[in-house]
Amino acid sequence: MENLRQKQWGLEMNDLQKCVSAALTNADTCADGFSSEAMNGPVKETVRASILTVAPLTSNALDFVNKLSQTKDGI
Repeated sequence: MENLRQKQWGLEMNDLQKCVSAALTNADTCADGFSSEAMNGPVKETVRASILTVAPLTSNALDFVNKLSQTKDGI
């Protein structure tokens, strides 16, 4: 975010929103990859715990980016 340019503010914020939103979606997709019986066990639990830790942080980041993108003048 340090290198955001005023002239391209809207485009760059849109790209950032897409990236952070995709990170949330990928967390669900990652968890789905551990849904089979063969994947039950400690690895699945470790991955699930990590996703549960990261998901709220990613959601907060998306909220921040969304609010920042609504500012008239950017940074």
